[in-house]
Amino acid sequence: GELPMAIIGYYPVPHSIKGLLRTRNEPSGYIRFTDEIPFFQLGTGWQNDWGVDGRIANQAEVTLYRPAGSHAFEIVALRQGNPAKVTVLEDGRSLGTQAVSEPGVRWQLPAAAPGTHTIAIQTDSPIAVEAIGYVSP
Repeated sequence: GELPMAIIGYYPVPHSIKGLLRTRNEPSGYIRFTDEIPFFQLGTGWQNDWGVDGRIANQAEVTLYRPAGSHAFEIVALRQGNPAKVTVLEDGRSLGTQAVSEPGVRWQLPAAAPGTHTIAIQTDSPIAVEAIGYVSP
């Protein structure tokens, strides 16, 4: 479609409307699950309570655009009980494994050119993700 474009979704249970503005013909670099979600960026492994969070049971994939100047990859997750061990891979290369028990866990990124990347998230126990994507400190 033509850009810019607005994507609007209606959520009947909470009676709310959410929107997303696309200004580039590429995936977003950061997804907030409380906003309208760019479904085309989500791969396998997502269980969703749309408009609230995206849940990962064991493994999920997402396609994101890594902007120039991005130095970290962030997952804002809700986790009750023991911490979850979460491994993040960018295009098949591991960024490492961290214990996720609080929102806002970040993985440092190796140097790379801007562009579209496939992110795989592996977890040993389910996590509820509020936001995910590339960040600049």
